[in-house]
Amino acid sequence: MIVFSWNISPLLFDTNILPKPIKKVAYTIRFDQQWSMFAPSVSKDDGWFVFKTTFRNGKTIDLYS
Repeated sequence: MIVFSWNISPLLFDTNILPKPIKKVAYTIRFDQQWSMFAPSVSKDDGWFVFKTTFRNGKTIDLYS
């Protein structure tokens, strides 16, 4: 029910359709996703961290992995 309500609320032009306790749960378990992340185009801001390190002997590793 939470997922359905969360997804339908933008269509009803009422962002306050969910009671505050339900919103708190939805934000806690990360239901605060939006379809705009898929349409009309995929977000161009994306990436990951790379911590490239080179040892004195020339060996290179990524400290993050």
